Amino acid sequence: MQLSFVYPDIRKGFHRYISIAQGIVFTFTVGYALIVFSLTVIKIPEDLLIASQGLHFFILQVATLTVVLSTNARRNQYKYVHKIIGIGPVEYDEETKNGMKTVQEKLNKRKNFLISGIIGYLVFVAIVTVIIAPFIDSLTNGRNENIYSPGGVSLNLPVPLWSPFGTDTTWGYLISLIMELLCAYEMTSIAVAGDVALLVSTQYLTMELQLLTTALKKMPERTVRIYKSNHNIDPEKYINVNYMRDNGQLLKCYGYCLKETAVHYQKIIKAFADINVVISVPTFVGYFCGSIVIAISAIVMIFGKGNIGTLITSIFLFFGEVLNMLMLSWSGEQLHSGNNEFIKALYSTKWYYANKEEALTLRIIMNRSQRPLTLLAGGMIPLNFETFSNVGINIHSLFLDIHYSL
Repeated sequence: MQLSFVYPDIRKGFHRYISIAQGIVFTFTVGYALIVFSLTVIKIPEDLLIASQGLHFFILQVATLTVVLSTNARRNQYKYVHKIIGIGPVEYDEETKNGMKTVQEKLNKRKNFLISGIIGYLVFVAIVTVIIAPFIDSLTNGRNENIYSPGGVSLNLPVPLWSPFGTDTTWGYLISLIMELLCAYEMTSIAVAGDVALLVSTQYLTMELQLLTTALKKMPERTVRIYKSNHNIDPEKYINVNYMRDNGQLLKCYGYCLKETAVHYQKIIKAFADINVVISVPTFVGYFCGSIVIAISAIVMIFGKGNIGTLITSIFLFFGEVLNMLMLSWSGEQLHSGNNEFIKALYSTKWYYANKEEALTLRIIMNRSQRPLTLLAGGMIPLNFETFSNVGINIHSLFLDIHYSL
């Protein structure tokens, strides 16, 4: 997170100076990239592939810039999310934790698999763009004798771009190449950091909801275990919780379990609210920019003519954005499904055994549970599979609009 400037270290001393220097480099790189990408689109209208690629990178740069600005503007909420994830799941008794171990291991394996896949794919796309695609172009087209396009775009760079330093001299070419690599690193690292942060946060909430659901389902057993432990009763002795009303001490243990559950749910709600605030703008921009990139990539793949390497880059960008939006939708869908399971478990509890105070606590939880834990992009668009489907329809419409305007 710190290397990508998504969450810079602002502690006093050496760490702060490093972050300041990193911020200066980041600001310069972003400004340079936005100017270079936009001018590339303007100066090479005769080559659809290169112009569309420049537009791709301009849009991706805007999206990654939004991630950095949003996370740093919401640093307090992001800090709290980091803290609770670092602390780990809420502690229950050993029996409840043992019942949750299998689910935790499954979620952790899935999270690690997805994180590895995202990092691997984005790094691979960066390598394809900077190394593999130019190499393929050199094999298929031979050495390009023209250093510049008619509009001044440098055609001898790995990714053809306009450069203020020129590329007809050794030093100009080296500086332009270094800046291009720096832009590629900056966009890739921020994209990786943003996706990983979203996955880790939503998987944490999903795990906590499943732990809470398990605790609710096992509440009668938890109540009996606490009761036996408090009164030194033989663990093997059978106690019927259906007669809880006739046993004040057992009812008190049941109330304790309810309060424990309420505190856990309150923690989940607080974490959910902070995560929703942090991801709201980046996910909205991700959906919006991703839709444009996918539509343009589709146009280039179908109607574009020119270098094969540039076309391959467009193909990988196309699938990368599709997978990224699928990941956004899947993350929200998993959380929504976990919330539904929690509601079912909540209404299956023996709420009718609770006394007046505990019943009020349970009623508050039930009322809050009617507002589903739905992550919203831009505070409006739910992150779920329905949105993913609707975005696909909108992309098709945008594809047709761009096609007919050409």
